[in-house]
Amino acid sequence: MAELSWLWRLRGLYGEQAATARELLAAVGAEPPAGLAEEYVLCVINALSGESGDPADQRRLARVEDVLAGLSRPLRLPFTVVLWSVPTTNDRVRGQVGGDAWGRALLDVGLGFQEQFAGRPTASEESFARSPAGFRATGDRWGMANCLDPLGMFADWRGDHRRALELLDEGLSYVKELAASEETSDLLRTRATVLPHQGELVEAREHFSQALTPARTVGLADKLAGALRGLGDAARLAGDTGHARALQRRPGGLRRQLVRQGGERAHPHRPRPFRGHGGAPRRGA
Repeated sequence: MAELSWLWRLRGLYGEQAATARELLAAVGAEPPAGLAEEYVLCVINALSGESGDPADQRRLARVEDVLAGLSRPLRLPFTVVLWSVPTTNDRVRGQVGGDAWGRALLDVGLGFQEQFAGRPTASEESFARSPAGFRATGDRWGMANCLDPLGMFADWRGDHRRALELLDEGLSYVKELAASEETSDLLRTRATVLPHQGELVEAREHFSQALTPARTVGLADKLAGALRGLGDAARLAGDTGHARALQRRPGGLRRQLVRQGGERAHPHRPRPFRGHGGAPRRGA
């Protein structure tokens, strides 16, 4: 289960193995078997990917963090490296991730998101800009895409729309090779927000429409809401206010659905359960 978890995540198969994972946890008990702490963590993450409504799920998630925090050795499995390093960049995590180029690139991605959420765009962009070299050195296409998406966004904010599209196009080429549904939806939406600055409203609407399909594939209400909101904005800019109003009403229902699901926790296969963008590649993915 641990070895396949990244593939399931990449393909958007959230919750597919939840029942099997819960059976494994019932057999194993509350503590990870000796030498299998990371495997235990990924089993818990798979179990929590389903919507069981079990009140013990929050306790299990907290236990995952305790298990990872208690490890004194470097992490072995790339998926746990991403789950732990993207939202957290303290000294303990730096030691667990290791000092290779790939690990340092992941830490910079984590720092980039933290700076972005803290409202420090310059520091955020600097962190993301350090990451591509490490991912290129190991051939990690998923990592490259997850750097290029925010870097394209920052270029757009600066008014460098041509550079933004170059970065986003490169990122899209990687995620399409990987058939990564969630990241494809993200990059299509980001690219669609740039296109109106180039006067390409028709193409922007096409991109937002295209982003709906992979978002539905992974069943993520926040991604669907973002694409629908973008379609509404594009319709409004094109003067189609009636269609824009109809589209803008739909994300509200999806947001309520997301709240009912427990927000981001509905799909803890993403790095965000530890409060962090994407999933975990193997080196060279």
